[in-house]
Amino acid sequence: EAKRLKEMLQLMMEYIQLETHPVKHAEVNCNEVVHTAVTMHGHEIEAAEIELRVEELPVVWGHYGRITRLFGYLLDNAIKFNRKSGGLIEIKARPVEN
Repeated sequence: EAKRLKEMLQLMMEYIQLETHPVKHAEVNCNEVVHTAVTMHGHEIEAAEIELRVEELPVVWGHYGRITRLFGYLLDNAIKFNRKSGGLIEIKARPVEN
């Protein structure tokens, strides 16, 4: 319970920092971002014996830090719901209009 509260407070602090500092957008290579997120969660992925499949991802326009956090949160959530041995996480993108 205390660990979860600490995580929630950390997320709130990050959100406040993001909202109070100017944001510079640029091209962000999602392959690099996912690599960073996977590296941060590597031990958890191995411990849960999760198979990870990552397809080629696009370059998008945005804020590198925010997109990195987003993929980190998505990966963290996917790990939580794949704790059973032999789980699978796939990361891929598909183009859509507009």
